[in-house]
Amino acid sequence: MPDLPCADLPNADLLGQPGSRDLLETPILLLDLDVFERNLQKLADFAAGRSHALRPHTKTHKSVEIARRQIAAGAVGVCCTTLGEAEVMVGAGIGNVLITSPIVAPRKIQRLLAINAQADDLLVVADQPQNVRDLAAAALAAGQVLKLLVAIDLGIHRMGV
Repeated sequence: MPDLPCADLPNADLLGQPGSRDLLETPILLLDLDVFERNLQKLADFAAGRSHALRPHTKTHKSVEIARRQIAAGAVGVCCTTLGEAEVMVGAGIGNVLITSPIVAPRKIQRLLAINAQADDLLVVADQPQNVRDLAAAALAAGQVLKLLVAIDLGIHRMGV
């Protein structure tokens, strides 16, 4: 575990104090590290044993440290639902980020291109032809290559073409 600047954390004064769990400022992520590491290895072994590429979603933990550990255990990268999540992950040096929600608003497309400019292997999902055209035009204007995955509706009718 890396050394963290604990003095800067909102709950730093409660670390190691008996009964402090009920006093913690929330939201906060609490982990049983032994269980976490065991589950992390179990999932990595499951994926590797089936020749599956593992790309966990950061929306469940929103933690750069957990993303780093998932990648160290064999994940090919991480998924992010929002641009904000992707900005945090890419800003912390996490590579191979997949943004799973289509980015359609012009201002958000500009934020996406800013992330793309600093990211290693950024991918984004698109599910409408006009969105693909808008992303392509914006990337071309910025002199960038933007990698897209096209979502296909397999009958759930949640998203996809």
